[in-house]
Amino acid sequence: MAKFSILIDGKETTYMTKNVFEIELVEGISRGIVRSKSGLSSIIIDWINVHDGHFGILYVLAVPGTGIKPGRYQVSNPCNKSEVIHFIKKYKDYFENDARHSIWFINLETRDQIIYDKHELLYIYGNLDKVKILLEKKGFKESRISIPEPHVHSYNPKYDIFEDKIMNYWDWKWLPLEKDD
Repeated sequence: MAKFSILIDGKETTYMTKNVFEIELVEGISRGIVRSKSGLSSIIIDWINVHDGHFGILYVLAVPGTGIKPGRYQVSNPCNKSEVIHFIKKYKDYFENDARHSIWFINLETRDQIIYDKHELLYIYGNLDKVKILLEKKGFKESRISIPEPHVHSYNPKYDIFEDKIMNYWDWKWLPLEKDD
């Protein structure tokens, strides 16, 4: 079961994509959008590796599969690079195969951000020149990215166990969901 699928003649079909990125201007702010044919965790790790300092993490649990309260869960203390990379690697399958959540990583020194969302996209804010070079080295091509309609978000019960594990991984501060979560 894919995290994000499209509907063709009412039938759920895996969305096939290419390794692409787009730089766009939204309300005066530049951002990068990335879509990959093979998961996005490695791009997040590459992004983490080109930044120095500490990171904040925001885990947005919009559609819980267990009794955990929906919300925005912010890591209480700054995390170093190796802690963040270990966390991403440990929960890679969950992040890449289940759409109940999105996760944000914020470099606390530069305020650069990378957001992995339920549509199997990365949104990147900050130094986009660095990001563009990184993506082009990995063979990504610049292209228009859109979210196809109609589409389906998959919430796979086999990943329910990871909600509890993530909630116990860090000390989290709960915040209510926002409208677009």
